[in-house]
Amino acid sequence: MRRLNYLTTFMAEGLVIGSYLLAFRLVALFSGPQGFGEYSLSRRTLSLLMPVAVVGVDLGVARYVSYAQADKSGKSPGYVAAGLIVLAAGVGIVSAILLVAPGFWGEVFFGSSSYGSLVLALPPLLAGGGLHVIAFGYLRGLNRIQAANVLMALLYNLISDVVGRCCGSSTRWGSGGRWCPAWPWPRFPSTSGGSGRGCAS
Repeated sequence: MRRLNYLTTFMAEGLVIGSYLLAFRLVALFSGPQGFGEYSLSRRTLSLLMPVAVVGVDLGVARYVSYAQADKSGKSPGYVAAGLIVLAAGVGIVSAILLVAPGFWGEVFFGSSSYGSLVLALPPLLAGGGLHVIAFGYLRGLNRIQAANVLMALLYNLISDVVGRCCGSSTRWGSGGRWCPAWPWPRFPSTSGGSGRGCAS
């Protein structure tokens, strides 16, 4: 069983890496250099903020759920509930800071205050990422490695599929922004003719 866990974990990680590369490739293919720069920088910003919002809940849930399973205390669901409360507080605080001044954070993260719309898209992404790491940590704490790997592989590969369908079907330039009707994608301001600094040159 341990060998199978190792094997499926490596396979899941490989699928995640492949999905990342596929998503970047699709964005570069259908959105051009500027769209690729915006997408890449948005993901980097999310990766920067995620540890701050999650505040270690992913590791805590996995650790304490495994302790509860070893002791057979039946407290595993309680640790998940506590993790959700801590996650809600962390995401709430970070989201409030971002939403108070989206223009300022657009300047900090993306180089122009016109990218404030991208900042507005970060709170739901932080919340979704936080729910994912809690579910993943809970499954690992229960020693359900196969289920955790399947969850990770499905979610990350689904993201690439959504990006592909979105960009491949009808990615267009709307009134000052890029939009994809198949997915609630944040509007990317067109800075090719503006005076502000964009995310990609």
